[in-house]
This record gives sequence, structure tokens and C-alpha cells, in this order.
Amino acid sequence: MRVFAQMGNYALIDRMANALTYRAVESALYDGLRLINTLIRQAEEITVGGKTVKAIDYAKREDERKFRRLVLAKEEEGIRYVEVPSKLPDEREIQMFLNEVRKGIKGLRAAREIAMRALALETGR
Repeated sequence: MRVFAQMGNYALIDRMANALTYRAVESALYDGLRLINTLIRQAEEITVGGKTVKAIDYAKREDERKFRRLVLAKEEEGIRYVEVPSKLPDEREIQMFLNEVRKGIKGLRAAREIAMRALALETGR
């Protein structure tokens, strides 16, 4: 969810946060995982702060228009970038999360909290 918040793509975060059923959470989760998998494959390696990261989008301060557009992205040494995870969560982690969601209203609240936390961390709210 963090990657989507940094990119300003809130549709999946909203779907997860507002899901009323297990199926809605599951659908949003798997859609997100498919998109992240695509982003991982398309990411470029860039060097920032002496380390190499895989980024889907980045801009140097000199490219003012693009730099401003990446307002929620990480920033180091005059470069803003959206870093993608190195890999997807494994199936065990996904199933543990979905098992929690299956527990009814408490599980749905947990899914909402995760989605909202991703948004809050990136927007500073």
C-alpha cells in the first residue's frame, strides 16, 4: 500500500479501507499484488545516498515539474523517488492476513487500519 500512496494512486487503498466483506478485501489485495509485481519488474535501479534502490519513478530537484509531482515520495540528496519492494510477500504471509480478515468485523477493521496507516505514513497525517 505504501507504494500506491507515494505514487498518489489511492484507488486500492480506498478499496481496502472501505471494504465491507472478506471478498472485497481479498480482491483489493490480489489486485494490489498484481500491480506491485508489475512495478517490481519495471523498476529501474538508481543510486541514492550511496545505496542502490529499485525505483518505479524518480526525479532530480532540477526537473522541477516532475519533482513537485512526486510530493509524497522519499527524498534523499535532491532526488525524490518511489521505491518498490524487492519482492512480494510470500503466500504464508498473505494467507495469515486473509485469515485475520475472515474473522468478521474485527478482521475488516484490521484491513482498514493497514490501508489507512499506509496513507497516514506517506502523507504525514
